[in-house]
Amino acid sequence: TTSGTYDVQVTKNGCTSFDTIQVTFKEIPVINLGPDVEVCEGDQTTFNAFHSASATYLWHDNSTNSTYTSSTTEEVSVTVSLNGCTFADTVQHTVFPYPATNLGADIEVCEDQDVFLFAQENNATYLWNTTENTQQIQATTSGTYDVQVTKNGCTSFDTIQVTFKEIPVINLGPDVEVCEGD
Repeated sequence: TTSGTYDVQVTKNGCTSFDTIQVTFKEIPVINLGPDVEVCEGDQTTFNAFHSASATYLWHDNSTNSTYTSSTTEEVSVTVSLNGCTFADTVQHTVFPYPATNLGADIEVCEDQDVFLFAQENNATYLWNTTENTQQIQATTSGTYDVQVTKNGCTSFDTIQVTFKEIPVINLGPDVEVCEGD
């Protein structure tokens, strides 16, 4: 059960013989890449499998450094070998895109028109600068409207300017009756 020298003495019919053996338990290079990783598009994760300078490393893409950097969705695995013993670990690396948040071009409308603003990404969380948290809101006053959209831990922002133009008031006065020719 442990490294060391083991001796045996065997006696049979009055005859005895001896033998010795050296048993060496080699260290298994245990590594842990950690839990599965989820990042946002453009981010990357560096996995470190370093065990010792004399260990060898073989990643799923056949690279042989002690570290591996991923910026794509993939299963990341490594096998570490040391003195004839090996150990492997695997994690899932998932890259999520940023949610769509294009509110479109700035809007100018007459003050009697309705304006609804819609955050494009479905099944996300929404936070508007109006403190509303729905996918669609109604703009009721002129100003800047911001939305923060979060999905799978990735957050996008967009801003739109809404301007309600005043409707001109026209008053031609009271009805007028005049004589013909006046």
